[in-house]
Amino acid sequence: MKPGWCGWKEAKSRIIEALTSDNIAHEQRPDQMRKNLLFSGGVNVAFVGYLVGLTTGNMVTFEAHDLMPDVQVWILRPMLQSEKWYLKCYIKSDVVFISVHR
Repeated sequence: MKPGWCGWKEAKSRIIEALTSDNIAHEQRPDQMRKNLLFSGGVNVAFVGYLVGLTTGNMVTFEAHDLMPDVQVWILRPMLQSEKWYLKCYIKSDVVFISVHR
């Protein structure tokens, strides 16, 4: 792991804290509002927090951000009632950038 990166337990806690304190954002992309269910209104913050809370270590991977190699990107693949979810997030300062997809 790179210096400054963290394990899933710490990341999960920081992501949930950011969601509950509304310290969240999303990358600006032309199709983002249509695809990102959180920012299009398809799901709410409480539901996303629930999904993150359900996510265990065997449901996550991480990698370096494409444009910011020092930034750790978390990829979550939780399941809820046989439905697969896909969340991608990274933490910059105290803000979590997050996208939510089905």
